[in-house]
Amino acid sequence: MPTETYQPTPAYWALVAALIAIKPDIVTGEIEQHQIVEVLGEIGCIWPASIKEEMDGKA
Repeated sequence: MPTETYQPTPAYWALVAALIAIKPDIVTGEIEQHQIVEVLGEIGCIWPASIKEEMDGKA
């Protein structure tokens, strides 16, 4: 179950702006999952728990 996370307001709005700015892929014409994942990680510092487990050597 997700845990609520509160971001500083400027960081929150930066994430929202980055998500809105995603452009469809030039080949598929779709917004691709990897584009959203990249914004969540790079702008929002939001990563799946599996990444941490891999980095901790538990995966």
